[in-house]
Amino acid sequence: MKQGVVHALKIVLMVLAGAAVATLLLTLVFLVPVNEQNKTQSMQMLSEEGWYPLATVHKKAQAEYFHSNLPHVIDSNTDSIMVSIATDGGAGNPLYRAMDMYNEHMGKSYARYWHGYVSLLRPLLYFFDYGQIRILNGLMQALLVFLLAHVVWKKKGIAYALLGLTSYALIMPPAVADSLYFSGNFYVAMVGSLVLLKMDRRMDENGRYLYLFTGIGMATCFFDLLTYPLYTWGIPLVWWLVVTSKEDSIWQPLKKCVLSGVAWIAGYFGIWLAKWVLASLVTGRNVIEDAAGKVNQWSATGEQVTTSLRDRFVALGMNWSHYRYPVYMVLLVVWVVYLFVLLCKNGIRLYKNNVALLLVAASSVVWYLVMSEHTTGHHFFAYRIWGIAILAVGAICLQAVSNQVQTGGWKKKIIFIGVAALMAAGLTTTAREDVVAFDGSVEYRKVQLEENGVARVDFTPTFSKMRSVILCMYSEGQEGIYEFRLKKNDRVLYTEEVQIAQYEGKTFTSIPVDWKLKAGKKYVLEISPKEISAPTYILLTNEGVVPLNELRNVTVNDKVQAGQPVWGFTYHTLSTSKVNLLFMFACYGALCMAIVLSAYSWIEQMQKEKKHLQNHPN
Repeated sequence: MKQGVVHALKIVLMVLAGAAVATLLLTLVFLVPVNEQNKTQSMQMLSEEGWYPLATVHKKAQAEYFHSNLPHVIDSNTDSIMVSIATDGGAGNPLYRAMDMYNEHMGKSYARYWHGYVSLLRPLLYFFDYGQIRILNGLMQALLVFLLAHVVWKKKGIAYALLGLTSYALIMPPAVADSLYFSGNFYVAMVGSLVLLKMDRRMDENGRYLYLFTGIGMATCFFDLLTYPLYTWGIPLVWWLVVTSKEDSIWQPLKKCVLSGVAWIAGYFGIWLAKWVLASLVTGRNVIEDAAGKVNQWSATGEQVTTSLRDRFVALGMNWSHYRYPVYMVLLVVWVVYLFVLLCKNGIRLYKNNVALLLVAASSVVWYLVMSEHTTGHHFFAYRIWGIAILAVGAICLQAVSNQVQTGGWKKKIIFIGVAALMAAGLTTTAREDVVAFDGSVEYRKVQLEENGVARVDFTPTFSKMRSVILCMYSEGQEGIYEFRLKKNDRVLYTEEVQIAQYEGKTFTSIPVDWKLKAGKKYVLEISPKEISAPTYILLTNEGVVPLNELRNVTVNDKVQAGQPVWGFTYHTLSTSKVNLLFMFACYGALCMAIVLSAYSWIEQMQKEKKHLQNHPN
């Protein structure tokens, strides 16, 4: 207890000292002059690329790739902010500028972050432009990765080194090298991993690892703008647990896992809170309120944001969708096949760190659930947090099968494989995705719909679960509602009311629904305008144009019409791609094997402790 208090006090002092050093460093760096030529060239490069280009195709893209699940999207917009802050040439107190972080690109201050990258980027931009810094960035990252792979190889063997290189490949190196925004956490994670690997055993002495993880958390907050911060805790911890895998019980690795997490959180949020306080005092603005509001928004806990548990789980699937990129799929499947072959050949060895590694893997899921609003809206970089789970699960499986051992022969192998396969098959049935049936590009005509009149169409859903309906309508006024109904055998199953005002300036709107139907069965959809003040119209395709198989036999005001309504549907269903289902089964198979191994390790530990108590009752 006393030692814990000492550690806590030292961590508090570390955070306070870190905040002081960070403030001094940023204040001093604003004394460095600005190279106007490099500033102009850098901002011009970023402007020509657009906001969210691909790392492999730099072009004027604006937000073309923002909502895609391509893993090589880079954030040139935020890089523009970073360069703008780092080249701020404004006059005034350097301490105020360090706390205020004004930038021309946004036209306002950005005070809730430390922006510690400025301490490196501002001096670099004096000598180099943005393009040259990208080259240096890529070279430094490659050097650190291969240095880490070399250290891992020396300590654990080539298979673990290749696992580390695969982990690096899965964060999309071209994107991380070309985006300064994505680079901060990478450097912190790599340096933290190297320190832990070089000092693996000494880190246990007097709780040294607590101070290292506190420092890692502080460095993450200092350099990062909330991209994939958990990565800096999870990746170093996985490597440390792997190289110190010979503990006598499961409790020591679990203790390392939990306490290192607490220390990281203390460093991360401690120094972040210090920035809010310092910025508020120096600038005279309530930065604390601004930052707290953002945290509530990102975690979907604020009054203005309501996120259901289902929506939080959507963040998991949306971020995982980036791993369906063909190169990623091949890498992951090759590893699953390789581990399966080793399992059949070598057998299974249980390690005491299995449960701790599984807990580290689970941290990815927890982060997505807690920060669902942020990770859903920014999945194009937040997907890298899954990298922690991938590395942890890979490490559990690899260390279990990488040595020739005797574990009960084929009987035990079959049991392990069978249980994991059954679990994986069950989880694969949860591999749901949204399928949109809509074609708004067809030629259409307007047919007037009288007040209280009815437009009716036969509807045969392709899938059973529906998430939303897209209704294309037109009204000359803004008053009234559309009453939308789904019927079966003249019985109303669902009713939705849509305010006509929602259509202001557009002809379509998306209505969220939660309909459970029977695929392939016939239903009837009806829509009626109520309390209208101006003529309203339904949009129908021209005769012979029927892009959706779901809709047939249209009547408007009891008159048969050609074509079909220009409507659309979003279904939520099991993945329609067999390739994706096989990929998910392979990934779930590795995860379930890690779970089975961890559970078996836990059971074995409990039996060992029970036997010990029986033999030594006192």
